[in-house]
This record gives sequence, structure tokens and C-alpha cells, in this order.
Amino acid sequence: MLDAHMTPLPDFERPPLVEVALSVQFNRLESMRAVDLGLLWAAFRDRYPHCEEMPPLEPIIESFGGRVNQSPGIQVEVLRGFVPRLWLVDESGSGLVQVQPDRFAYNWRAAAGDVYPRYSQVRERFQREFDVFRTFVATHLKAAIEPNLCEVAYVNIIPSGDGEYAAGELDKVLTCFAPRTSDGYLAAPASVSLDLRYPVAGAAGAPAGSLQVSAKPVVSHADGQSRLMLDLVARSLPATGDVEGILACFDLGRETIVRAFASLTTPEMHDLWGRRDNQ
Repeated sequence: MLDAHMTPLPDFERPPLVEVALSVQFNRLESMRAVDLGLLWAAFRDRYPHCEEMPPLEPIIESFGGRVNQSPGIQVEVLRGFVPRLWLVDESGSGLVQVQPDRFAYNWRAAAGDVYPRYSQVRERFQREFDVFRTFVATHLKAAIEPNLCEVAYVNIIPSGDGEYAAGELDKVLTCFAPRTSDGYLAAPASVSLDLRYPVAGAAGAPAGSLQVSAKPVVSHADGQSRLMLDLVARSLPATGDVEGILACFDLGRETIVRAFASLTTPEMHDLWGRRDNQ
């Protein structure tokens, strides 16, 4: 079981990070209608002038050591009206707020020339925007948010030229992959995809969450070059239903992801990304 309470925390000067998302799922706000999302945008519009509608995400059900996040119940959208997921995008295109009746998220996405602002700033932006949303829910919907799952997601894009590895030579990037065969008949695979899941321990050693890791080849639309997409998603149940409980889950998830990223990638790639901590 992964232990997310160790020191020091790995640090990279040039991480291949292109997106970070902090998300909280909560018991569905039954009183929220599509028209309410338009009113909600008014509270964000000065900072997020661009608005889009997206299909809602499906509810996530997780179990950690016997603890199960509360089921959002059966969704009957046809009967009570479809409520989309709202995308609110800032002027730079790197800041994204997502809202639907059972979820709120803040995403940082790398834009042209954008530098990752670091976790502390992403966390601060989530908290600021989530406070706006909570106020709206309390005053306009006369309801309260009851969190049942927290999620931290890091998306990395690693060009195949980094470390001189080809699309199928995942062992030059990831420590958890070794392309061995029993008799040498097969050459290196042309491409590789991986999906891994790890349990995560909390401070007392009890199960506190999960880490999901996926690695798959992708091709850039801009230049047609092959790249490796490495996703790390940490989920946990908040101990308390307030903002502090949510942020504590985010801190655990971020620490788990950063340590796992360093553990799952090779020292050669660490040199390329400028690892600065004492390994």
C-alpha cells in the first residue's frame, strides 16, 4: 500500500505537466436546473468570460477499506430535465471551472508559453472559486454541499524524443514496465498502454484512497509526432464535509501523485526534467 507521508517531496524544475485538476463530487443538488447555471455564470463572468456546455460526467463510486462514498442515486434526467456540465474558461485559456449538479472542479491547463503555477496556486484558485459556488448554492438554491469524493488528476505529455526512447520503449521512461519475453522471439512492441491501480494509506496506515495510473501513446494534431500521455489520478473520501476536509484530500492526493510519478519514472528522465530534491 502506498504511504503518502514521507520526506522529502520530489521536485522537478521542468515537469512534463500539461494539466492539473482538483475536483469534488457531492450529493446531487436536486434543486439545480439548467437555468441556474446561467445565473451562476454571472458570479464568475468577470474572471471567466467564456462559457460552454458539456455533457455531465457520470457519478464515481469508490470503496476504500470498507468505506464507500455515498451513492448519488439513480439519475433520471429525462423526467426532471437535462442539466449540462458548465465550462467556464478564463481569458488566458489556462483556467477552467467545471460545474454540474453533483460536481465542482478547477483545472489548470498549459497554454502557449504558460508555466505551471505550482500546486499551491492551483489549490488556492480552487478554494476561491469553490467559495463562490458554495455561496451561490446556499443563497440561491437554499441548499448545502455534502462532499462524498475528492479527486486530484495530473496529466503529463512526454515527447518520444525525450531520453531517446521510441514509442514502444516504455522501459526507458517507466520503471514498472520491462519488455521481456521468454525466448526472445518478439521484438520491442510498436506501442504500449498500461493501466495500474494502487491503494493509498493515510496517516494511521489505514486505507485512505486510491491511485490510478495510465500510460498510452498519443499523436499530436499539431505536428503528427508520437507522445506518451501519463495520467495519475488520486481519489479519497473526505473525513469532514467542510472545505478543510476537501483540501486535506487534495493535499493527500497531490503528495501521492508526486511521489508516485517520481517512483514510476526512470532516473534518466528525472535528469531531463531537472529533479532538484535529494533522492
